[in-house]
Amino acid sequence: MYKYILIVAALVIIQGCGEGIVEIDSKIYEPRIVIYGFIEPGRAVKDISITRNFPLNQKVNPDSLYLKDADAIITDLNINKSYKLDFNAETKTFQRLDMVIAKGRSYKLSISALIDGVTVEAFAVTNVPEELPEIDTTRSKLEPFHVFDKDENGEFKCFEVCWKFSSDEDCYIFTKETLNISDSNKIWSMPFEAWELMYAKYGYHGYPKTYHMIDFVYNKEKSNGYHSYVIESYFFAYHGAQRFIVTTGDKNFLDYIKLPREVVDVDGNHFEPKYHVSGMGIGVFGSWASDTVEVMLLPRNYGSN
Repeated sequence: MYKYILIVAALVIIQGCGEGIVEIDSKIYEPRIVIYGFIEPGRAVKDISITRNFPLNQKVNPDSLYLKDADAIITDLNINKSYKLDFNAETKTFQRLDMVIAKGRSYKLSISALIDGVTVEAFAVTNVPEELPEIDTTRSKLEPFHVFDKDENGEFKCFEVCWKFSSDEDCYIFTKETLNISDSNKIWSMPFEAWELMYAKYGYHGYPKTYHMIDFVYNKEKSNGYHSYVIESYFFAYHGAQRFIVTTGDKNFLDYIKLPREVVDVDGNHFEPKYHVSGMGIGVFGSWASDTVEVMLLPRNYGSN
């Protein structure tokens, strides 16, 4: 479901109160293993990307980017059983298709690779969620409706996704996706009344109409152990089939997902990213679990409003 691209780069930004000069030479470079991979309970291990970094002044060679000869091992720490990962030449990632991840267990990824003639090692540990997210379809509002239609009380209809908050989880991620995007199902306008409601809630700069969105829901937002996420019509740029996804994960996963908003200060200065990787490695090895529902948003019925 989630597919992210990890681009390895070095970025030096100097902003703020004063001016500065940073001189970069080859002495700063140290070979590192770059990890990008997630595991999910009930699924086999696959798509674990293991690559390397390069000096700033060196042209990147795609053939040597992927550490296909790396010694990559995943260990189930609960039963102390290890599995050697295989390199998939088609996807250029590592996998172990006969190893199925179990919920509530801890897994360690250990990697040893030869980079520029030097043996480099890195490892990371992820704790798979014990309780898997589950959308409560009896509490949720998932029935189809026409864009900007109103209910019997004169309120604009909306979807509502309800799920139980685990006491062990501090944060969930809510994702909305439109399955088909084209000019034929684009929502071109909205009633002035709906625009007023949206402006009162979000202001001019909070125009939420989009085909894809990700939002973070924290423990403090739950009520009676549940959280209900409301999705109004003005959250949609297209009608048709929609997918709602509720996801949680371990600290490694959540810190990685929240990375873009946490590495930049209000004054533009950049912080060092949080890497839960030990040894000579950077990147992310985490675990996540999710639940999904699909709904139908019908075309706007112009005769009703």
